[in-house]
Amino acid sequence: EDKESIAKDQLHFFHVTILTEMAHANLLHAFASHLLKPDRSVLTGNKQLIVPAFASHWSVVIDHEGVGNSMSELAACVHGTVRLGLTAAAADDPEATATLNRQVLMLLKFLGTAIPAAARPDAMLLPKNVREICELAISKKLDPGLHEQANALVEAARKPNIEEDAPLRGIAAFAAESARAKRKSQGNGHAAMWVCNGRQIALDADSQPVSPRHVQALELMEAQYDVGKAGGDEEEEEDDEEAMMRQQMGMGAPRRQPAALPVKALFQWLRESQVASQGNALPKMVHGLVAAIRSEALSHGKNERYAQPKTIFESAPAAMRLKLPPARPEAASPIKVYGILDPLSSTAQSASAALALFGMTFNAEVNLVLNPVLRHSEYPLKRYYREVIRWPARLADGRLVADLEGGGGLVEGSAEISLATKHTLTAAVHALPTWLVTAHKAEYDMDNLRLVDVGDGKWCEATYVLRQLYSEGQAFILGDDGWPVAPAKNLQIEVAHKGEEAHSDTIVMGNLGYFQVHGNPGLYEVHLKPGSSNNTFELATRTDVEVSSYITAPYQLRTRVRPGHSHKDLFEEGASPVSARRTSSSGSSGLLSRWLGSLGSILGGAGEEVPAPAEHDKAAGSSGEGVYDEVETIHIFSVASGHLYEKLLSIMILSVRNQTKNPLHFWFIDNFLSPKFKAFIPSLATRYNFGFDFVTYKWPSWLNPQSEKQRLIWAYKVLFLDVLFPLDVPKVIFIDADQVVRADVRELWDMDLQGKVYGFVPMGDTNPDVEGFRFWKQGYWKNHLGELSYHISALYVVDLAEFRRTSTGDQLRGIYNQLSRDPNSLSNLEQDLINFAQHQVPIFSLPTEWLWCETWCSQATKAAAKTIDLCQNPLTKEPKIVMAKRIISEWQTYHDEGQRFQ
Repeated sequence: EDKESIAKDQLHFFHVTILTEMAHANLLHAFASHLLKPDRSVLTGNKQLIVPAFASHWSVVIDHEGVGNSMSELAACVHGTVRLGLTAAAADDPEATATLNRQVLMLLKFLGTAIPAAARPDAMLLPKNVREICELAISKKLDPGLHEQANALVEAARKPNIEEDAPLRGIAAFAAESARAKRKSQGNGHAAMWVCNGRQIALDADSQPVSPRHVQALELMEAQYDVGKAGGDEEEEEDDEEAMMRQQMGMGAPRRQPAALPVKALFQWLRESQVASQGNALPKMVHGLVAAIRSEALSHGKNERYAQPKTIFESAPAAMRLKLPPARPEAASPIKVYGILDPLSSTAQSASAALALFGMTFNAEVNLVLNPVLRHSEYPLKRYYREVIRWPARLADGRLVADLEGGGGLVEGSAEISLATKHTLTAAVHALPTWLVTAHKAEYDMDNLRLVDVGDGKWCEATYVLRQLYSEGQAFILGDDGWPVAPAKNLQIEVAHKGEEAHSDTIVMGNLGYFQVHGNPGLYEVHLKPGSSNNTFELATRTDVEVSSYITAPYQLRTRVRPGHSHKDLFEEGASPVSARRTSSSGSSGLLSRWLGSLGSILGGAGEEVPAPAEHDKAAGSSGEGVYDEVETIHIFSVASGHLYEKLLSIMILSVRNQTKNPLHFWFIDNFLSPKFKAFIPSLATRYNFGFDFVTYKWPSWLNPQSEKQRLIWAYKVLFLDVLFPLDVPKVIFIDADQVVRADVRELWDMDLQGKVYGFVPMGDTNPDVEGFRFWKQGYWKNHLGELSYHISALYVVDLAEFRRTSTGDQLRGIYNQLSRDPNSLSNLEQDLINFAQHQVPIFSLPTEWLWCETWCSQATKAAAKTIDLCQNPLTKEPKIVMAKRIISEWQTYHDEGQRFQ
């Protein structure tokens, strides 16, 4: 290197690695990984140590004899690409040089991974294999504009110019010859050599592979033990002003002029330390270092972890082994996959595409051990998978993906499933955990796909879109020592675009301090919500939320309690006053730029004041012009999935609007609704003067998941009530989609819950015909409930302010996580959950007339019914539409009115 480029106020580490065999190629990965991301936190974070800034340098020497062999191919690849970086350095463009050097390091890291993976124990890696890996590394790790120049330099390195390369060849020859002599004196003729600032380490081919942490450990030794105290009377320290400036600028300790840095082997330092301590235990600092290095060395076996999968595969019965050879057996295979799969499991179905991708694209060797379940109580295959993967245009064996059968869909990013069945199917997308993917176009009901609806020989097409990206986070309270002491439970936060006012809010769960925000790519700020949260807490760190990738990293929020306050202040009654309602919480014009916390408003028109309805609408019970500003808005929440339930949902909305004079605002779970409903609801809202929003909350990564869509819908009814709605929504009424309302819901809205957080209607108990189906009056439920009632979850009222203040959501999620571990529990998920939890979260029993169901209630009580629910009758199993026409006189009128807007 140019001596002028080496700063004198830095501590430099000069690494030289000398490779003699292909088995040493992993050193390329270790050193390149370290230089790409050196970890200096051990030293820089220790305030008791004062060391100058660090700089690492690395040179690779490949000791080979002759040309045309595997080692010479590796040497040409390494030296040619390194020369590419030296060429850029000569251009006097520091930024471009740094970028290119990083790419070269990434290339060397790739070589250090691919070559050991491709090398087979039973066969030598051929020169053409090394050349292929080198070409692959150049194509993947360097910018396309550098491919031609890099390949030319590698080709030139295969036939070096004697005069031009004389200095480099002389250095390499000297280093190689020194390494040979060292190995010979130690009786190890095939070891690689690692030299750092004069310290030499011999590395056997079968020894513990060197990792980036080993490189870091050696540099720590140099930093802590090889920086000696300078001697001599001629040294002059910097003046106080210069020393202070250097400390403030993070440039390390005051300089001493000039002093040689002594270099000693570690055993010399240990011997001198033992003498100084008169033979007692090693000094704490030295002992800690040695213990750390020993722990690192013992944390890996001698390649045992790599041999174990192969041993398992070879020991399995031949009938249970499935070996998929590489697409090009004669070429290098950089990836070997070992797996144990139940062939009739959903995991095997979803993994098939990934295994095909590895084998056909990366020329991987796939080895599977089939481990089927011997007995099944029911047919195991109930799902049919197709994956949408960004396949490369050409496979490893040279074939074009587009030329394969069905390959056009792979290139276009689509999936086709050809099924001929009389069963009703449901289409679902399994996306990354941080994605919200919803149906964008779909003519048919994707929740109830039937061949009879689509027609023989016809296709059902659907388009799905990525609507939002999520970022999960954790918020904790820091103690006096700066360490987290508790989750920031109930803390309210706001999210805003950089430099703009907050437009969304969310609340921190007590469960692990979890919260989530979602939105589109951009830079966002997190603030504490004005009020009790901001009065009680302050942010300890201010880190912007950056959404710049399809995979978002967890966001860590740290807070401190303000002097004179306590975390308990957030749980005082009235601590979370309701703020002014936003005038508009959705709009199509702001979709691509808005970042929402627990709220996901998707379509335009929702939440806005709409013109007064026509006379026909006023007769139907609409609130009329200006009522949003004069009368309290009633918030109603509902869920639906599938065209049938969406039709019933629109009828429920009309029945509520017909009976209620207050302004209405409906909230729908966006995840489950069809494009048809989303296109229809704005017209209905304008016609009947009600507001609406689509909300969503991504299923938290720590919460036990549900695989069946119906159970997932049930879970959303109760598990996320505290985080699903904006914090300024004080209360919400849930009404099932298959209900017709016959009374003013204002009565429910104003009902005194007597200190309870929510109220449900007890299950009907007046129809003797279904007495044998009342499971809650026998067995487990009878013993668990005692004198308490079992309630139905088709209609309920929630005091959201009290629900949040008492952390009821945290309690329900905790109980759910415990019960859901047993697949036989929570048969009626949300209904069983709230009834099971009554001992911890009491339920206020609403008047029974607020939910009449023909299945459980007698005909004598129907006249007083304020809502009628289309419960499934276990005796007749009558279809809902047929039942509705029979038992609800006004149902057909609502149905016909709703159909006009679809």
